[in-house]
Amino acid sequence: MTAFSIPVDQGTIRGEQVGDGTPVVLLHGFSLDRRMWRQQLEALAAHHHVISYDLRGFGRSSSGCPERSHLDDLVAVLDARGIGKAHMIGLSLGANIALAAAAYHPPRVDRLVLMSPGLASFEWKTPRPPDEVMAHAHSHGVESAKEFWLTHPVFASLRSFPEAADAVSRMIADYEGLQWQGRSNPRPLPDVTERLSLIKAPTLIVNGARDVDGYKDIGLLLSTRIATARRVLMSRSGHMVNMEESSQVNAELLRHLA
Repeated sequence: MTAFSIPVDQGTIRGEQVGDGTPVVLLHGFSLDRRMWRQQLEALAAHHHVISYDLRGFGRSSSGCPERSHLDDLVAVLDARGIGKAHMIGLSLGANIALAAAAYHPPRVDRLVLMSPGLASFEWKTPRPPDEVMAHAHSHGVESAKEFWLTHPVFASLRSFPEAADAVSRMIADYEGLQWQGRSNPRPLPDVTERLSLIKAPTLIVNGARDVDGYKDIGLLLSTRIATARRVLMSRSGHMVNMEESSQVNAELLRHLA
């Protein structure tokens, strides 16, 4: 495992890489960091050059800035590592970034994996989970928001997976809550809604059956709008599907990337 540090506009991105072969980039979810991919690194590194980094505003990377989006940073990481094209794997926020890359930088994306993805234009029937925790943080502070977030229904299935629950708890405990304080505001990701039908990258969509309905509905919607998509519903897991049913997810990843 080799650590790296990449200077970007108004900041630094820190990550790690391991393995040889076709590049794979792992993109983590909101309030988490690259440690969430621990169970995927070994499985993928046996066949691929795996890159995992902390998004700006999370982990050990610096805070985001209004002039750059997470998509801009992804392209900067690829360029700095000398990678023209890579498989993209993301969960939640990370899936949104991977999806934007496939929509706006198709030559850079080989195969695409979207776990528990969001979609900016989707109309939620219930409050969107990140909006709920943001409102709570504004009213009650960062530490209270962390407790609220960990007990939110989006993480309810973690109770059945103690090891995954402990890992998520540690990451959220370490999260500085910069976004909740208005101190890390990257440029928003571009809207992909009108470009979904143009995506040609072979796409795997993974949802957990125990996730909140909105994310499952988005996964189903994307599977109908992306012509190359195949959707898998994991029966035992929820939002953190890669950590909860890691063996099954790893098998699906290796099958899709082969």
